[in-house]
Amino acid sequence: MEWPLYEKENLIFGNQESNIGIITLWSPRNSIVEKLDQSSYSLIGQLYFSGGINFLLRNCLANKKIRYLVVTGQDLAKSAEALLALKNNGVDENHNIIGVSSSRIHKEIPREAIDNFRSNVEIVDMRR
Repeated sequence: MEWPLYEKENLIFGNQESNIGIITLWSPRNSIVEKLDQSSYSLIGQLYFSGGINFLLRNCLANKKIRYLVVTGQDLAKSAEALLALKNNGVDENHNIIGVSSSRIHKEIPREAIDNFRSNVEIVDMRR
């Protein structure tokens, strides 16, 4: 299986052996990539809205190496808030992210997989 599964054309690739993914939210990816050693991260992408968490989650579940997500940049749509709520609170019986209104995880993603993500991926919040 070729990874990442989703949004490949919108990602900047680094070292595929790295266990770190970087999320720049609404800040341009290139403003971050210029400041980092390419060998220090697996990929860099943006997360414009909470619906994008579904694709982020699917990509992380497809690559067991990813253990850290560094969140940085401007959170104009509160997508980082939704991601942190997913990590901290999980989802309810309807797959809504607990603690955030209007944020839902695709029902095709099993709760066990969501819990696996919550247990195994650390989110490092470095927003401005």
